[in-house]
Amino acid sequence: MPGIDALIKECKLLQMDDAQIIDNYTTEEIAQIYNGIGPDKFPDGLRRAITFLHPSFAAASLLHDLEFHRGGSPAQFRRSNWRLARNAAKSVKKRYNAWHVLRYLLLFKALRFAWYCQIFGKCSWNAKKTVKESDFRV
Repeated sequence: MPGIDALIKECKLLQMDDAQIIDNYTTEEIAQIYNGIGPDKFPDGLRRAITFLHPSFAAASLLHDLEFHRGGSPAQFRRSNWRLARNAAKSVKKRYNAWHVLRYLLLFKALRFAWYCQIFGKCSWNAKKTVKESDFRV
């Protein structure tokens, strides 16, 4: 799994959506919250394998984990999932040029991952916290 510092740097370098959430946590807190790609309910080995096979999605997943930790309303849940796809797309587009077939396969997979989160991620979303709607930017 890529180091936390490298992922934070990538989030800021690519100006990923809602990257400012990083400023609310210390590196140590981020390391405790970030679990790689996949829900906490997945075995560690499975999450490590998914993260290893999808390095383009790791930074976007870090932001997504922070957003899930912060929690909020059902509308914020939906926006967080689609922001995952947009942020993963930024990373994919940086890594693969327009002529590379992996670019399009990974862009489609980013949408699928966001859709999986939308369908199955509700149980992991921290809906107990009260967060102002303005704390989430689309």
